[in-house]
Amino acid sequence: MAASISSALLLLLNMAGALLSPRAPPPAPAALTGAGDGEDVDFFFFPFLVLYKSGRVVRFIGTDTVPASMDPATGVASKDVSAFSPTYHRYLNALVSKARVVAVSVEYHLAPEHRLPRAYDDAWAALRWVLENAGAGPEPWLSRHGDTARLFLVGDSAGGNIAHNVAMRAGGEGGLHGGAAIHGVALLDPYFWGKRPVPSETADPATRRWRERTWGFVCAGRYEVDDPVIDPVAMARGEWRRLGRARVLVTVASLDTLSARGRAYVAAARASGWGGEAVLYETPGENHVYFLVEPDGEKAAKEMDAVVAFINEGEQVITASRMDA
Repeated sequence: MAASISSALLLLLNMAGALLSPRAPPPAPAALTGAGDGEDVDFFFFPFLVLYKSGRVVRFIGTDTVPASMDPATGVASKDVSAFSPTYHRYLNALVSKARVVAVSVEYHLAPEHRLPRAYDDAWAALRWVLENAGAGPEPWLSRHGDTARLFLVGDSAGGNIAHNVAMRAGGEGGLHGGAAIHGVALLDPYFWGKRPVPSETADPATRRWRERTWGFVCAGRYEVDDPVIDPVAMARGEWRRLGRARVLVTVASLDTLSARGRAYVAAARASGWGGEAVLYETPGENHVYFLVEPDGEKAAKEMDAVVAFINEGEQVITASRMDA
């Protein structure tokens, strides 16, 4: 998506269209047990999908699409090369309009059909595509307006996890194409977890087991639950230097069981000796990615202002609820 005047480049990594926090699910309803058709349930990932032992996947949300368009409310034009989620289309129209940027929204392959690291590889390929086109490639919005000196990675929920891992990869593979560097990383309610609890974590044993099983479902045993790809707090202090000079914003919602992990991420980054800037923005009384569920609410608007101010350095951040610099 592009605004009429733009410079910064944003690579947006979304949570695959999910709108609700994946809490521990109730028992699978009888309709999903497969008693009538001979199919047994392998994993019921409430409220997103059910995976049958036959390999068949039935998704309940995240499948709606919206065409590219000119949005009269924001004046933002979009074109489709890949992603077309209605939820993120609306969010990006607002973000692009306010931040005056070029945004590339990435549609990565989903589990269980495509287990990790496929999503990481998709995001990395998208980043390389952006950089190639921002130089002298055939995509005019990027070649004419994209400023690779102001390159941001932004992701919410699972997309926050992916954005972090792409940033780490960019700092560990000899840099980026054409000498570009990640200028900033915004992790919005990021999906991190780990074996060991972190300070202020309130997840009960059942929720912890559910999180661990969900992680196994996503990566099929490729990464343990204490692997740094899901638990950055477990990284060696020196590994944080791979973030380079990137500034990092982490947002959390106080009622989200993942919020303690976001706070721990910021604390670990600051304590690592990395030398960069890590900012924590917390909204009380809200749950996971509430800003997508109620985008017109006052708290969502204030969080949007904080993200915009982070991208456009020097602007005054409108304190939503709590801002920990």
